[in-house]
Amino acid sequence: MRIVTWAVLVVLACASLLSCSKSEEPATVAEQHQLPDELTPEERERPSWYPPENPLGGLSLDVLDTLRVRKKLHKITRDQYWQDRGGVLANDDFEVWYPRGRTTVTHGMRMFDEIMPAKRKFESVFGRAPAEPVVVLIPQELDVYQEWTGQDYWHYSQIRGDTLVFQPIYILVKRGLATIGVTHEYFQWAIGRLTGHGAPRWLEEGLASYYSDEAEILKAQMLEFPERRDDMTVDIVEGILDVQEEKGATRIAYYRSYLMVQQLVDTYGEPKVVEVVTLLAEGRALDEAFRGAFGKSYQDVLIIASNYTIEI
Repeated sequence: MRIVTWAVLVVLACASLLSCSKSEEPATVAEQHQLPDELTPEERERPSWYPPENPLGGLSLDVLDTLRVRKKLHKITRDQYWQDRGGVLANDDFEVWYPRGRTTVTHGMRMFDEIMPAKRKFESVFGRAPAEPVVVLIPQELDVYQEWTGQDYWHYSQIRGDTLVFQPIYILVKRGLATIGVTHEYFQWAIGRLTGHGAPRWLEEGLASYYSDEAEILKAQMLEFPERRDDMTVDIVEGILDVQEEKGATRIAYYRSYLMVQQLVDTYGEPKVVEVVTLLAEGRALDEAFRGAFGKSYQDVLIIASNYTIEI
């Protein structure tokens, strides 16, 4: 009797094990590829939804866990990927598009890590940021960036209306320029958008360099150009900034724009420089805004701003 009982128990145990094994079998390849175009937030949290061809398929669980935390941090509301063209991450302020291939969702999230603090910094300085959402494009290679923009490596990005086309974010990271470059380009876009492009180009560029802490880089780059064009007037600076064709002249114009802003900060204080942008954002004319902030006409302020010394 005992022998029969034990035999029955063994048979039942084996059947139970087989049943558990069958229920825990991984999904078939076909099932893994059944990724809906629109996922619920709960479904987006499940790594098993991503097919093997998706870049996420090659990421470790630690990386996926980090991505989930950052999605919550940046309040990501859209996270999609298409095999033939790449993916997008988006929240209420930004859409970051990355192509298929070498650039992955991790690069898109790194852009959020840089551009969200830039927006918060802008808001802390000027009280508000433009309400318009920004589209950010990050190509997978530098030559693709050059093809898209017609610009070389020494440009962080190209601003096209409310679209910022950055060079590959991993290249900016390798060069130690990710935070500076993204902050600079966001500030330049936001100042132009906030003022209806009523701010002078030197002021846009100079403020972007000032608040992105770019001074030491601009200063170091001047060592490449023994002849620093000391006769470069404000009109020449603005003309160069509008075109930005030749690297040497453009970098000199960048540095001079920064020095003009720094000179105004040293003379009048940072709040006055911020005030002129605020007045321009209210729709004030150029001369009226400068008189309201500095008590002088625009041309008189230019004389003071141009009284800087280039230090190398």
